[in-house]
Amino acid sequence: MEKMLSLVALVCLVSMTTATPSTLTIHTMPHTHCDTGYKKTFEGYFKTEVRPIFFSLVQALATSASSASNEQPPRRFIWSETAFLKRWFEGPTDHEDKVAQTSFKRLVAEGTIEIVDGGFTQHDDAITTFAQQVQNMRVGHQWLMQNFGDIAKPRYGWHPDSFGATSVTPTLYALSGFDAVVHDRMDNDIKDDLTSSQSLEFMWQGSSSLDFARSAIPTHIMPTHSGYSSPKCFDWRENKSPDLPTYTCDRVTEDNLADMSDQYVAEAVDRASGFRHGMVLVPFGQDFRFLNATFQFENMDQIVEFKPDQIVEFINANTDRYRELYDRDVSIRYSTMHDYFSAIQQPIKEQGITFPIVKGSPFMPYWSGYYAGYPNLKREYSEVMVLLRHAEAAVSSLAFAAHAGLPTAFTFGSGAHVDRFITQAMEQLDAANAHIALVSHHDAIPGTGYSFFTRDTYRRMTQARTILIELIEATVGRTIGDGGREGAGGSGGGSGGGPTARLEIALAAVPSARVPFGMYGGDEDRPVVMRESVESTWACPPMSESVRLTVLNSLPWTDTRLVEVPSCRDDVAVIDVATGEPVAAQTDRSVTDDGKYILSFGPVELPPMGRRDFDVVVPFETTNTDQFPDMPSWAAQRSVEMSSTGSKIQPNAGPTEAANKYSVGSISSDEYIVYFSADHGIEAVWVESVHANVTMKHAFHLYSGSGSNAYKFQDPGLHAEYDNGTDLDIVGGFDWFVEEGELVQSVRLTPKGLTLPADYDNAFNMSVDDINIQSVTVRLVSSGDAASYIEMVYDIGTIERGTMQTGYILAVHLGPDSSFWGEDELDQPSKCTAGYLENGYEPTESTWLNRYSVGQNHRPMPTGAIMSCGASSSRSMHVLGTHGRSHVLIPGSTDLEVVLHRRAPME
Repeated sequence: MEKMLSLVALVCLVSMTTATPSTLTIHTMPHTHCDTGYKKTFEGYFKTEVRPIFFSLVQALATSASSASNEQPPRRFIWSETAFLKRWFEGPTDHEDKVAQTSFKRLVAEGTIEIVDGGFTQHDDAITTFAQQVQNMRVGHQWLMQNFGDIAKPRYGWHPDSFGATSVTPTLYALSGFDAVVHDRMDNDIKDDLTSSQSLEFMWQGSSSLDFARSAIPTHIMPTHSGYSSPKCFDWRENKSPDLPTYTCDRVTEDNLADMSDQYVAEAVDRASGFRHGMVLVPFGQDFRFLNATFQFENMDQIVEFKPDQIVEFINANTDRYRELYDRDVSIRYSTMHDYFSAIQQPIKEQGITFPIVKGSPFMPYWSGYYAGYPNLKREYSEVMVLLRHAEAAVSSLAFAAHAGLPTAFTFGSGAHVDRFITQAMEQLDAANAHIALVSHHDAIPGTGYSFFTRDTYRRMTQARTILIELIEATVGRTIGDGGREGAGGSGGGSGGGPTARLEIALAAVPSARVPFGMYGGDEDRPVVMRESVESTWACPPMSESVRLTVLNSLPWTDTRLVEVPSCRDDVAVIDVATGEPVAAQTDRSVTDDGKYILSFGPVELPPMGRRDFDVVVPFETTNTDQFPDMPSWAAQRSVEMSSTGSKIQPNAGPTEAANKYSVGSISSDEYIVYFSADHGIEAVWVESVHANVTMKHAFHLYSGSGSNAYKFQDPGLHAEYDNGTDLDIVGGFDWFVEEGELVQSVRLTPKGLTLPADYDNAFNMSVDDINIQSVTVRLVSSGDAASYIEMVYDIGTIERGTMQTGYILAVHLGPDSSFWGEDELDQPSKCTAGYLENGYEPTESTWLNRYSVGQNHRPMPTGAIMSCGASSSRSMHVLGTHGRSHVLIPGSTDLEVVLHRRAPME
C-alpha cells in the first residue's frame, strides 16, 4: 500500500482533518453523461437518446424558470459534450428543433444550464497525448465561443467517466484557465483514504517543470464508488422490460416523502464526510438520463425545491428533524458546478480552511487492460494527428500570406479568390477536427466500445484522412516555405497538377496493416511525404520518367531525418530538385516480405515550416525485362541480401571476441552492432558509446486472459485466480534474412515454431495456436543525425479469437545484462527503475505497487518507456513507441515487459 500511504502522509502533513461543520448544504447537481459512442455510434446515440433529452430538458427547465419562487432557485443542469450540441444546432432541423435551440441558448445565458468541461467529447486521460487532449478541448471550446459566446465559456473541468487521471489532467485544465476540475475514477482504497482524511478536495499540481501557480488547480473527487451516479433509488426512469416494475425507483408521494428525504440526507451526510466546509455536491443523473426530464424533476422537486402550491419540500421545512439526527443544520438546493464552487468560498474564508497539495499522478494506474488493445486503431489515430498538424500549418501559412499581402501563387481560374479558398479550407478543417476529436473519447481510442462502434471510429479516421490529404494537396507548393533554397519554390508536389491533382501520403514508415508493432514508430512531430500521382502504388516511376516527392516539416525548427517510402521497384535514383544532385539512397525489401521495397534516402535537412522536393527516377532506359544494365554510381544502392536458406554470413563489424562468442551474423550502424543466431534470434548488442558488448534478453511472454477484460488486465475483482504467464519456447530456432547497405541494415528473424514450456503449469488451458508471430525485424540506420535507435518491428499477422475463449496477452521481455549497467551499478536488481513520458508530456516514474498484480501495474506508453539501473542512472535503455502498448518493469530483474497485443476474453 505504498502509494496510498505516501499520499495520505502528504495529506496529513499539509492539513489535519477538521471538526464536523455545524451546517450541511446539499448541492444536488442534475446532469447526464452522454458518451459519443459505446453501445451505439455517435449518430445512433444522437437520434435515439440525446436529441430527445434536449427537448425534454428544455421543456422541464423552462417551466421551472418561469414558475420559480423567490425563496429557492429554479431547477439547474450541467451539460458537457459539445459534439452533440454541434450536431443538434448544425444538423437537419425543423421548426420544433429551432424553438428548442432558442430556449436552450436562453437557459445557458440565464445560468440555468451550465456548460462544463466543453471538450468536443470527454477524452481518455491515460493513453492520449497532450496534443490530442488539447485538440479535443480546442475543437469543443471553439465551437462554443462561435455559437454561444463568452456566456458558455466552461470554467470547470468534468471528467467523471475516464479510466484514470494522469499528471497531465490538472496541467491541461490549469493552463487552460479553468477554476477547478471534478474527477471520479481512481483506486477504491485511495479514495477511501482521501475520504477518511477529509481530503476529497485538494490542490493538484500535475507538472514537475511548471511552477505551482501555472500547473496547480483545485480538484474535487466524487465521493463513494458509484461516482457520478445518483444515490440509489433517486434516479426515476421507466424500465424497458415488461417483467420489471414500471419505474426504476419508487415515485415520491406524500406517504413516502419523509422516508425518502431521510434516506437522501443520510446519503449526503455520508458523502460530506470527505470534505471540510459543510457543503456536498451530490450528482443527480448518470449515463443518458433525463429522457423524461419532467418526470425526473417532479420527483426530486419534492425533496429539493420549494413549491408552495404542491407538496412542501421536506428537508428545508424540517431543519429541527435533521438537527436532532445529525447535530447540524441541513439545507438543500439545485446547483450547477458554478453554484457549488461559489458557495464553498465563504466557509473556506471564514473558517480558514486549507487543502492538501497532491503532486504528479498518484492515481495511476486505474484500469490497465485497454492500454494495449486495438494497437492499429491507436496507431492510425497518431498518424491522422500528423496529417492534421501539417494541414493546419499549410492553411495557416496561406491565411497569413494572404493577410500580409504576400504572393500566394493561387490560380484557380477566373474570378477565384484566395479568401474564398481559405473559407472553404477552414470549413474542411473543422470537419476533420470534429472526426478526430471524437476518436479521443474514452471508449473510442481505448477500443472498449462495441465492435460496430469501433468500426465507426475507423470510418471517421478515414474520412478525416481524406479531407486532410485534399487540403494539403491544395496548399503545398503555394504556402509551405522552401527554406530559402534556390529553385525549390514553385516546384512543390502537386503544384503542376492544379487543384484536381491527387496526392498520396506516407508517414515516413512502412504503411502495412500487418506492421503495427514497431518498437520505434516515430512521433506526432514527424514529417509527411507527399507524392504527385494518380497511381495507387508508391515511388514507381515508369522507364525514363520520374515521380515527385515533397517532404514537409510542420515544426518551427529544422528537422533532419532519413526519409523512407514504399516502392514497387529497386532500380531507382533520388534527385534533389533544388540542386539537381543525387541523394544517397538505398532500397531493401519490405519487412513483411510482400514483394515491395522500402526506399530510404537522406538524411534530409528539412527547413522550419518548410519543404524539400525530390524526384525518384529510373536512371536508364531499356526494353529488356530479363536483364538490366549496371546501375550508375549515383543511383539508389541495392541492399545485399543473405538468408539462412543460402550461405551463412560472417560478422561484418565489431570486436573479434564478441563476434566469435555470439553470432552467426551481425548487422551494424555507427552506434550499434546487433548479433544474432539461428538458435536464439537476437543474441547481443555492441554499444559503441560505452564500448561494451551486451547480452540482450528478448523473449515472447504469454498471459492467459483470466482476470482480464477489455478494460482491465489481471484484476482480482474480475477473477480471483490468474497466473503471471510464461516465456514461450522457440521450436527449431529462427530463419533469418539479412539486408546490408550503407544507410540501413536489417535482419528479419522468423521463429519456426512456438510452444509452452514443458514444465509450465497450464492451469488456464492456454494455447499458442492463435499466436501468429510472423517475424521480428531489427533495423539499424547509419546516416549521421538519424542514427539514434535500434528499430524492432513485430509482424504479428492476423490474429483471430479462435478457440481462446479466455483471451490472452502477448508481451515481449527486453533487458540488457549487467555488462551494460556495470557491476557496481547492478549489485541489486532492485536498483532498476522504469519511467515514461506521461501523455507524451513529462517524465513519470513507473512505480510498482505490491498490492497490484503484474497486469494492474502496467502503465501506458504512448511515446515510449525508459529503464535505468543503479544510483547514478548514467546508463539507460529507451524503448520508443507509439500508441497501442503498455509496459512494466518486473521487480527484482532487468526485464522491461512491453505488451504487443491483447485479445480480451469473449463475452
